[in-house]
Order: sequence, then C-alpha cells, then structure tokens
Amino acid sequence: MIFGYERRNSQDGRAGNRGRIRGVSGKEQPGIGLVMEMLGGGVGGFWGGRLPDDLEPAISSWHRDSAHSVSVGAGIVAAMRTKVPAWQDFCREQAEAQRQKQVAATHPFIQFLHSLAVMFWHFLAGFVNGVGPGYLSHLALDCITPRSIPMFPSFSSLAA
Repeated sequence: MIFGYERRNSQDGRAGNRGRIRGVSGKEQPGIGLVMEMLGGGVGGFWGGRLPDDLEPAISSWHRDSAHSVSVGAGIVAAMRTKVPAWQDFCREQAEAQRQKQVAATHPFIQFLHSLAVMFWHFLAGFVNGVGPGYLSHLALDCITPRSIPMFPSFSSLAA
C-alpha cells in the first residue's frame, strides 16, 4: 500500500508541474529553453513529490513530523512567491550568457559544451519551479489521509 501511495504522490507532482511550467513560467522561452524548462519542471515535481518521504521515511503511518507539516508547506508557498522567480531569472541569465559564449566560440566542441550549459541552466530554471508544487502536492495528498499532517513540527527529533 505504501508503494502505491508514493507512486501516486510522485506522479501527481510531476503531472501538475508540467502544466504549470508550460502555461505560466517558461512560455516566453525560445525553443530548447521551453523544452528544457518543461523537462526540468517535471523532474523537479517528481523529486519534490518524493522529498517529504525521503526526509522522513514512511516506516509507519506516524512518520509525519517536520517535513510533513502545514508550516513547512506555508514556507514553500512563500518561497515560491519570493525566491523562485529570482532563482529562475538567475538561471535564465546564466543560460543567455552561455548562449552568447556559444555564438562567439569558434571550435565546434566548445560550441557544443556551451549548448549543453544553455540546456542545463534552462533545465535548472524549470527544476526550481517544479520542486515546490511537487512537495505541496505530496502534503496535500497526505493531508486527506486519516492521520493528516501536523500544523507545526513537534521538534521531538531535535530533543534526542
């Protein structure tokens, strides 16, 4: 039962983020930039959907504490509104700098390396946009289970 539940969380985060990135975040990116941001968002959503159980393994139904709390979810929402756009802008600026270096390069192998760097930075711009919604989708699915999720972390693990 736990494996099916984890798969559902991961798939939900990945599917939700593909649409978000295609519809909102990366639509102004040209060609490969859009594709890489969509791919990065899908991978980020998948990873974000798994992250709460990676931080607090599901060894029992009482495993939910700090990483599964409403307060952590609120912090992620705040970061999605304030930090993620700045991180995406940074990644896109780096991609543009690599694209300019690619155009200026004369050796084909160096051009290829710069094109890989362009794709990496666009992928990373999508990835940072996908992690938060993936994480939040995991919390939302945990929230509707009988045990739900705590409002605040108990910090009981810090006392030990």
